[in-house]
Amino acid sequence: MRNSMALRVTEKERSGEIGVPPASGLAVNKNTKEPKSPLLAPRKKTKIKHYRKDAEARSRLLCPRLRLFPDLAQALAQDFFRLLSMARRSRQISASTAGIETNDVNVPGDEDQPTFLTNLDFLNARFIDTNRLQASRRPDALRNDQRFPVKRFRRGSVVALESDKWPTGRIPYVLSSAYTSVQRAVLARAIGAYNAKTCIRFVPKTPADKDYVVISKLDGCYADFARVGGRQQVSLADECIDYATVIHEFMHVIGFIHEHQREDRDGAVGLSNYGETYDYFSIMHYESSEGSRNGRSTIEAKVNEYTPLMGKSTDFTRGDLNRINRAYQCTAYLTG
Repeated sequence: MRNSMALRVTEKERSGEIGVPPASGLAVNKNTKEPKSPLLAPRKKTKIKHYRKDAEARSRLLCPRLRLFPDLAQALAQDFFRLLSMARRSRQISASTAGIETNDVNVPGDEDQPTFLTNLDFLNARFIDTNRLQASRRPDALRNDQRFPVKRFRRGSVVALESDKWPTGRIPYVLSSAYTSVQRAVLARAIGAYNAKTCIRFVPKTPADKDYVVISKLDGCYADFARVGGRQQVSLADECIDYATVIHEFMHVIGFIHEHQREDRDGAVGLSNYGETYDYFSIMHYESSEGSRNGRSTIEAKVNEYTPLMGKSTDFTRGDLNRINRAYQCTAYLTG
């Protein structure tokens, strides 16, 4: 009986038929000037954007167990939101920013619009361990990895005609959106190496650029040789995404052939190779078993102990860098 009476009273209170003496802490109904029941008081909602205004509050929101270490919690919260902001900006960068139409770029499948490398990709490149990700540079994957759309006149190991070189070493590019964040970091590390050691600059394509490179996953590892004119292709499939293979393919884009294809490889001719002798350890050299069906050597070094070492390089050699820098007049980057 007592419970039913309490229930009826509560219902009347809710309907406003019975007045309740004002009490501190109770909200007052603006229409009836009577206090509302605490049961009906609206629950205050906390919005995340409120916490973003206060670094200390953000740290409590993200790191509730780190209250004993407020400085550490605050630093972690700031880093989290900074990385979140960078990720959002990187997603907003698309081909439309540079005025590129999707059908103007040869990318496989129904992909999103192509993108460019971002600051976040170059930041990730500083911390990625490319040795762990190093894919074996398989001869079958790199075979026929340079394409000659037209017959080129080359001198030694690099294209000779200035019209086939990239003006001032500037190479506009667009990047397929099919690459993962780890793969983008590998690409960023390769481009960063060119930026640091040569005057070659891979830059995002602008609407004014008519000659540019499309980097995408097509079929294996290959690149168009030198500057073709218009759109040209660099295919870097999943098995090609390691640092050594990427810088190898980019050297084809710049205008370099394989080291073992040099006209002076047999020592019978003395053509110019920008002052550099034959380099067994060049990033452009194939393995000794290139083209072999039984695993035996098809290319043998005149210095026998070099034969098993050919094609094993994982980075530029001094000779590679000097040839690039001499071909593009990058005198400030030359080394002795």
